[in-house]
Amino acid sequence: MSGLNFKDCLIAMGIIDVSISEENGLGLEAFGILEWIEPDVKNYAVGDRFLAFVSATFSTSFISRPLSIFV
Repeated sequence: MSGLNFKDCLIAMGIIDVSISEENGLGLEAFGILEWIEPDVKNYAVGDRFLAFVSATFSTSFISRPLSIFV
């Protein structure tokens, strides 16, 4: 799941141009349960709960590097 913050609202209203924003899309954080991980990732397991700080998380799914995820 993802949340909307004030910056997301400004982007959605067209006040901030997303093309000049450092993030690409809505959502700057997400949380949920890991459904899939790369075979070489050892610190996390499918089923772990997570919090992630990455861009463009306001969607049905997203892919992130392990360094952006906190279990």
